[in-house]
Amino acid sequence: MQPARPTSPKRQRQRAAEQPGSGSTTISGQLAAQLKAASSPERVLQLVQQAGVVCDDVDLTTAVNRLVKLHQQDRHFTDRCRTAFQQLAQIALGQQLDPWAVTQFMWAAGKLWEGVAVKQPFGSQQAAWQQRMTAAFGDRSCKPQSVSNGLWAASKLGWQLEGSLAEAAEAALERLAARMDSQAVSNTLRAFANAGWLLGSRAAARLLQQLELLLPQANAFDVANSMWAMSKLGLPLSSSLKAALPRALQRTIPAANSQNLGNTPVGVRQATLEPWHWQPSGSSGSHASVACCWCCQTTGAQQLPVGPGRVAGTTGHQAAGRAARPAGDGC
Repeated sequence: MQPARPTSPKRQRQRAAEQPGSGSTTISGQLAAQLKAASSPERVLQLVQQAGVVCDDVDLTTAVNRLVKLHQQDRHFTDRCRTAFQQLAQIALGQQLDPWAVTQFMWAAGKLWEGVAVKQPFGSQQAAWQQRMTAAFGDRSCKPQSVSNGLWAASKLGWQLEGSLAEAAEAALERLAARMDSQAVSNTLRAFANAGWLLGSRAAARLLQQLELLLPQANAFDVANSMWAMSKLGLPLSSSLKAALPRALQRTIPAANSQNLGNTPVGVRQATLEPWHWQPSGSSGSHASVACCWCCQTTGAQQLPVGPGRVAGTTGHQAAGRAARPAGDGC
């Protein structure tokens, strides 16, 4: 499964305006550069501790992102990265964090503890971080990607979405869904599907409306994951969305990987899409043919249309036997 793929936005440091000419911005800039170049988790933690009050929420975010990168580059660092993260999380609770910083801590925790049976990155401070995320979702400055990243991470960490956190998440989705890109919509839907959370009807409607608008430009990853999540959540699809999904599949299947193709038929089965005419091309043609055959099976078609460059005489049942089993957790 591919992880969420957040990228930090360009952000102005407020203290640059508050303390013109003070030199603190230069010091913090040097700290950010040192954090990005840190070669070990211990060095990341040491830099933050030495910086003291100079280290702000942007620096803390840079620090945890560096831990994730070290973890990805060398799994021998993983346990040490987790230990450093837990200490950074304690330091962060003593600071004012904006919504982006809160959800980046969440995202980093989700990445560092991904695949671990018992996930307790925040230890006894979990309730405090849940309160932080509730406040972040309710903050009017919260960005769509922050909501998506936070929900993705909460689902990976096995959190329950309930009470004030659930209310804040629903309200944020209703408010921000129309500004999400296809990745944010896909990851949000997948978070609810993976965790088994209840997605409110108004939030679901806004997410699906946005997805329909974005499908013409969405990539294979986001299309396949969205279809898988919609299927698992049992979301009712509008006739216009049902019409848009086959066009998105026809466009993206040639670039899809095996996991994308594994998830696609599950979504098709739920959506009860009509079969479509498609002409494979390039090296992905054989894989896409299998997916199309399987899609035809789930929609009742017995074979793909015959034509130049198309696959003929292959039933959906035969193709399903050759296709990979759908992933149980999205792509």
